[in-house]
Amino acid sequence: MKEISVLIISLCLLVISSCFQDDTFLDGQLTLHVEDTLESKEGPDTFSPRSVITIRSVKSGSAVVKHTREWTDSQQNYLRELAINDGLYRVRVQQKGQEDRGASCMRAAYQKHLL
Repeated sequence: MKEISVLIISLCLLVISSCFQDDTFLDGQLTLHVEDTLESKEGPDTFSPRSVITIRSVKSGSAVVKHTREWTDSQQNYLRELAINDGLYRVRVQQKGQEDRGASCMRAAYQKHLL
């Protein structure tokens, strides 16, 4: 569970650094919505809310992470299977109010050592 949180926070920091280059923005508050999905064989993946990260100050690094749902043992086991079979665990991060700005990261299952 802790490893998944570290992975999600790392991805969010990547989104922050790539999407927001303006120094004047760094003093303001930023809210990021994190969604995830596990690879589905039945059809298109459906993202579901995972966490909300509120960054009070990008410069100082002050942030609060609130998980909107728990990571279950069955999801952890399924993620292990995906990693073994080179499957996909997808994470999408969007800034609140900026639906067109976001990132979708694939092949996070390569992080097998975290499992």
